[in-house]
Amino acid sequence: MTPQQSRDARDERRAVEETANKADTLTPGWNLSIGIYIIVWALAVGMYGAGDTVTTIYALASGVAVETNPIIRAAINIHPVVMLIVKLAILGGLFKLADSMASKTHLSVDDQIAILIPTVLTAIGGYGTFVNLQNLNGSAIPYVLLTIIFVGIAGGATVALYKGLPLAGNKLRNYQFSKPVSSVGNESSR
Repeated sequence: MTPQQSRDARDERRAVEETANKADTLTPGWNLSIGIYIIVWALAVGMYGAGDTVTTIYALASGVAVETNPIIRAAINIHPVVMLIVKLAILGGLFKLADSMASKTHLSVDDQIAILIPTVLTAIGGYGTFVNLQNLNGSAIPYVLLTIIFVGIAGGATVALYKGLPLAGNKLRNYQFSKPVSSVGNESSR
C-alpha cells in the first residue's frame, strides 16, 4: 500500500467515524433493558388490567358509580366477562405493538415508544383505580391492593416467559436484566 492509499484509507475511516458520531447524536444513547421492560409491563397489567378492572367491578356493584368509558360501558352492558375480554385485548394488542418496537435491533425512538405504551397504560389504570377507590368502602381496599400486586407480578412473569427469560433458580439469579430488549430473543418465534 502506497503512502497516498494509506492516507486515503485513514481519511475514509475518519469520515465513517464522523458520520457514526453524528448518527449517535440523532438517536437515543440508551437501549431499553429487559428488566425495565418487565417492570413497566408488570405495572401496566397491575394498574390497568387489575386495579382499574377490579375497582370498576366493585364500584359498579356498590351502585354508587357509573362507567364513563363508552367502550368499557358497552362491554359491561353486554356482560362483565366481555369487559375482561376487551381489557385483555387492549393489553395484548398494545403489548404486541410495544414488543415489536422494542425488539428492533437499531437504536431509534422505537424503544422510547415501547416504554411509553405501558407507562401510559399504568397512568390510565392508576387514575381509574384512584377514582374508583373513592367509591368503595374501606374494607375492600386491602383486597384490591393485593389483587393489583398479584396480577402485576403475574403480568411481569408472563412478559418474562414470553421473552424467553429463565424463571428457575441459578439461571434467573445469574441473568443480566440490563440486556437490551432487542438482544433477548422471543423463544416462541424461533
